[in-house]
Amino acid sequence: MRVIDARGQYVMPGLADMYTHYWDPADSPLYLAHGITTLRTVCVPFQLAMSRLAERGEFPSPRMITISPPIDGVDANGRTDMPRGVAMTDVAQAKPLVERFAGYRQIKAFSLLTPDNLRALVHASPVPVTANCPNAMTFEEAVEAGVYCLDQLHNVARGHLRSDARQPGFWDRFDPVPGTRLDFGAIRELARFLAEKQTWNVPTLVFHQRDALAPEEGMRDPALKYVSPSAIKDWESTLIRWTRRARMDDVGAWRRAAAERARAFQEVSRFSTTRACRCSPAAIRSTRGTCPAPPCTRSSPTSSPPA
Repeated sequence: MRVIDARGQYVMPGLADMYTHYWDPADSPLYLAHGITTLRTVCVPFQLAMSRLAERGEFPSPRMITISPPIDGVDANGRTDMPRGVAMTDVAQAKPLVERFAGYRQIKAFSLLTPDNLRALVHASPVPVTANCPNAMTFEEAVEAGVYCLDQLHNVARGHLRSDARQPGFWDRFDPVPGTRLDFGAIRELARFLAEKQTWNVPTLVFHQRDALAPEEGMRDPALKYVSPSAIKDWESTLIRWTRRARMDDVGAWRRAAAERARAFQEVSRFSTTRACRCSPAAIRSTRGTCPAPPCTRSSPTSSPPA
């Protein structure tokens, strides 16, 4: 047995990062070096194999809570929101899609799903369904459909705009303007609703805060010194695509609106209500990613589900 002299220091459990795109095995040492021993990740198929190697101790990696590739509707051009998305255009596809993604700990629903298709997916899935709230639904409607967790805050403005705010002619998760016009009284009611329904929310505040920064500004953060050059190069081109999706002409204007939305989402996070899980990782694994203990509720600006 190795004994470590921790006098004058702090002892804490491993950290859990509950929203990642852990797609490169080379990132594993960075997670572990920063104390992250569990992470929840939207998956590509090779991650299932990687997670099994990690569980057997054959690959040094955080414990992985795997989420399926996003199951999504399609836009007017017949494309899913995300390049890795899998199209669902009929309720009859729900069971085959769930069977296709057997082995993942959670099923991911995405922005372009219709309400009927989301309900069918939840009904067919033996594991929890987590979602980026579909554009056609409010958070409340997605929860009533049976969603276990709402990832990010992109669509929180739907149904929660101030009375003096103009209703958007369309809804898109990368349009930052609606998020700058929130009715915080309605957001408080939403938080109470999520608590009553025992539904998680993972707000991913850093994502929204980084959106508002130019690459050269964001990369001044020393914590990002290990980010690959290809990721940095892609940052600006990605913002150009998002600006176009928001039907805006100027990336700078998009960034300013995104910065204002990030501040609003910081305020929203004060009311984000999540469950505090008392289960060990082993217990969570044994229940395929759900918490078997009776939940308690608490409010936290940064809390997110262990599975």
